[in-house]
Amino acid sequence: MSIKKRLKESGRVLTLAVCMAAMSPMYAQDVMVMKDIVKTMPDSMMPYLTHNNRLDMIDFLESKMPAKVKNSFEGTSEMEALNDSYVRIKLNQAAILEMRLLKTDSSLLDSTHYIICIAMTVGIDSQQSSIAFYSAKWNSLNASDYLPEEYVVNDCSNKRFYIFRLSETDDNVDIYPSKMPMPKEYFNENDNKKLTTLKWNTRRYNKS
Repeated sequence: MSIKKRLKESGRVLTLAVCMAAMSPMYAQDVMVMKDIVKTMPDSMMPYLTHNNRLDMIDFLESKMPAKVKNSFEGTSEMEALNDSYVRIKLNQAAILEMRLLKTDSSLLDSTHYIICIAMTVGIDSQQSSIAFYSAKWNSLNASDYLPEEYVVNDCSNKRFYIFRLSETDDNVDIYPSKMPMPKEYFNENDNKKLTTLKWNTRRYNKS
């Protein structure tokens, strides 16, 4: 190979290397983990915890310490689990917040490629959950775009109340009937059985 051809080939390799280096930050920015979501969560969405509360919880958990903080209502809140795609926070004795970070191949209006699924379960003996969806930039999304219709609204008139359990290890959502207060002699053991599992298909949840 002549010197001229060698120089030309070297120039192509250098150009390719520069292009790849320039593109790397873009791909890196597209990768998100749950602690990023917890940090950027608007305070208005979780009035129990300040931004510093959430940062402290993450630091405590990463240091293998109990992630307990005094919340804004002078009670104790604890981050019980955190990984790249999931977080569970016990806000108080009667409220648990779960969040799951879902990768999507659908095009969102704010150009993000992640969807945040939030399940809030309240109650002790009597429990029920609400579920909501947001983009990674915390723009509200229509739940009907991501859930089967019967699980979108807890409709009091139709007594459609559920408990949503997000999985710590995968994108599944287990659905149980809501636990309503009643004397033990009237409690049916089937009332505790799981109704269904919803599976994420990169665009929405469907029944398994």
